Amino acid sequence: MDISKLEVGMVVKNYKEMCALLDEKVLSGKSKKKRDEWWRKFFDFEIDGYKLIVKEIYDENAITLLPADVAEKLLLELLIDENNKNTDSKVVLTKKQILEYLCIINQNYYKCKRRIPKLSQFINVEVNNVYEFYEFADDAIERYLLKAIKGLNSKKLISGWSSTYRMVCIVEAIPVNNIVGKIRAKKTDGGLDKNGEKVYKYESNNKTNLNFRKATYEEDQMIIQTEYEVIHEMGFKDQVEVIRHGEYDDYKTAVAERLMNKANIDFYYYAYEFTNNEKYIVEGYERLDALLTEKYRDTVNKDIIDKLDKNAYKRYIKVQKENDFLLNTEKEKRRNSKQYLIDNKTMSQNLIEIDATNIVSDVITVKLNKTKG
Repeated sequence: MDISKLEVGMVVKNYKEMCALLDEKVLSGKSKKKRDEWWRKFFDFEIDGYKLIVKEIYDENAITLLPADVAEKLLLELLIDENNKNTDSKVVLTKKQILEYLCIINQNYYKCKRRIPKLSQFINVEVNNVYEFYEFADDAIERYLLKAIKGLNSKKLISGWSSTYRMVCIVEAIPVNNIVGKIRAKKTDGGLDKNGEKVYKYESNNKTNLNFRKATYEEDQMIIQTEYEVIHEMGFKDQVEVIRHGEYDDYKTAVAERLMNKANIDFYYYAYEFTNNEKYIVEGYERLDALLTEKYRDTVNKDIIDKLDKNAYKRYIKVQKENDFLLNTEKEKRRNSKQYLIDNKTMSQNLIEIDATNIVSDVITVKLNKTKG
């Protein structure tokens, strides 16, 4: 939409002429009514018979766009960009890739999640507050993402999507043959034996290739069964307990070693699969893109931070009201402290804010102080 040709007091002969001025498509029925509401975000107009009279044109700086509009626009932008790289309308995106592009989280979020005890020490936040922050933030950002996806589905710019499914990275060994077609063997010096005689080692050469693809049913079963076995061998009932005891890295290492031995699975992650509306997705993007300049890019980020802050405050108030300061559990005592709110702010600043400093390297190099438990 281009409002540069409009002037206050301008009388436009009819709706069709207004669409031409704005470089918009002529619509009818409910679609027209909704589009009229969208126009009124940018300028006000009065209808006199067939005529449209421009009453006011809003300053771009005064226009307020809903975070949902921005989230949908950014997701469309990502889908179109990825679609241009493919030969069909199907696009597979990792959850991390989407969340970072939509400015819902920053680069620290997932990498620091694997190192919660170190993160806690680095940002000086009580470790249980960190665990709890991730627990609530994971739920909030999942709902936020699904809302954007459902919005595009409702607008019929995507025909559907698959909820998260597992992707695997398979290490494929490719034999290297010699000139007679045999697998090439390598002879290396193995030093001397007890008699001072030279010994040699023999091994075959293989190239390796990393293959990224959707997990098969059998691989998916192998992964969840291995995860279950490791969790219970470590003495925990679920993954939440593993994380809360600071043993997530050990858990992931054990699972990874077993999967590599069983099926050459190096690692796995989660992704969404989208089917785009090839014919109209760009048109839909351009409609959402009206006056959606770069300055609105942080709208989603500010909104998710606001939601996390408000929810933390609700938990803080709830403990005070329900317990009347008779605090029985460690969780209630933590939530009753104003430090709980300060800690949540600190974590939002480091893990959510898009302009946050990259702290991953610093967190990785932290030497844990064992005396602090």
